[in-house]
Amino acid sequence: MKKIITGILSMLLIFMVGCSNNKVTYEEKEIRLITPDGLPSIAISKAMENNKTIKHITINYDVQKTSDLLVSELMKGEAELAIIPSNLALQAYKKGLDYKIVGTIGWGSLYLVSENNINDLSELKGKEIYNTGKGLTPDIIFKEILKNNNISEEEVNFSYVGAASELAPLVATGKAEYAVVPEPVLSTVMSKNPNIKIILNLNEEWAKFNDVKEGYPQSTLVIKEEFFNEIKDSGVYEELINSFKESEEFVVNNPQETATICEDLGITVNKDVINESMKNSNLRFTDISNCMEEYNVYFSTIDTESKGENNEYKPLFVEKQ
Repeated sequence: MKKIITGILSMLLIFMVGCSNNKVTYEEKEIRLITPDGLPSIAISKAMENNKTIKHITINYDVQKTSDLLVSELMKGEAELAIIPSNLALQAYKKGLDYKIVGTIGWGSLYLVSENNINDLSELKGKEIYNTGKGLTPDIIFKEILKNNNISEEEVNFSYVGAASELAPLVATGKAEYAVVPEPVLSTVMSKNPNIKIILNLNEEWAKFNDVKEGYPQSTLVIKEEFFNEIKDSGVYEELINSFKESEEFVVNNPQETATICEDLGITVNKDVINESMKNSNLRFTDISNCMEEYNVYFSTIDTESKGENNEYKPLFVEKQ
C-alpha cells in the first residue's frame, strides 16, 4: 500500500511540475507605432490617450508631421506598428521589411476641390493641380482616376506640398485653383472660403470604376511579422485591434472631445470644423479579412512591376487563426 501511495504522489508531482512548465509567461516589452499627422492619428487619438499599455506591451506612439518623415521612418523597418498610405504597405513588402497588413484605418477621404465649376474632368487638361505626397496614395488615386477618364499625366500640371496642412492656405486664398484635399483640411478650407466646392469624391469614383464596395483603402495599419507572431496567442493582438476600433467609433461620435484630446497629443486638428470634417472622413476600421478584394484591386492597379498578371497579394495580409 505504501508503495502504491508513493507512486501516486510521484505521478502527481510530475503532473504538477509539467503543468507549471507549460505556463506561458510574457516578457515586458516596449514597441513603437508611427502614424502620419492628420486623419489617421485623429482616428486613433483615443487609443493613444488610453491604451499606452496593453497587458505586457507598452506602446510608444510617434506622430510624423510630413510624408517624407513617415516614409523614412517606415523604411528603417524598426517600428513594430505603422499606419501608412496604403501603397507603402506594398512597397515595404517588396523591400523585405516583413510588415503584414492588419486592415484599413480609413477609406478614401480625398476630394478634388475648386472655386470653379466643371462639367467634365476633361476640363482639367492644362490646369495646375495641387496634391500631397508625390507617389503616395493621394497622388496615385487621382492619377488613376484621370487615366480612367482618358486624361494622361502629361496633360495636367502637378504641384506637390509635403503635408496636407500646407494645402489649406493655398486653396483658401485661391493660389491653388484646383487641389486634391483630404479631410479634415477640406472642412477647414471650406469654412474659410465659402466659394470652394467639391468637384469630385475620389472614393466614390474609384468604387464605381473598380466595382468594389468600400472604395480604396487610404490608410493601412501594418504590423511587423515577428511582433505579430509574438503577440497573436497572448490576447494582445485582439485588444490592440479592439482599441483602434473603439477609438474610431469614439472619434466619429465625439468630435469635440476628440479635438481636445488631439491638441493635448500634438495632433493637428481644427476644433472649429471637426464636427463637419467627420461627415466626410470615412473613418471605419475594417479588418483585412473583410476587405481583401478592395486591397487586391488597389494593389493590382498600382503594382506597375507586375501589371497585367494575376497577382496574389495574400502573403501581405495578416492571417489570424
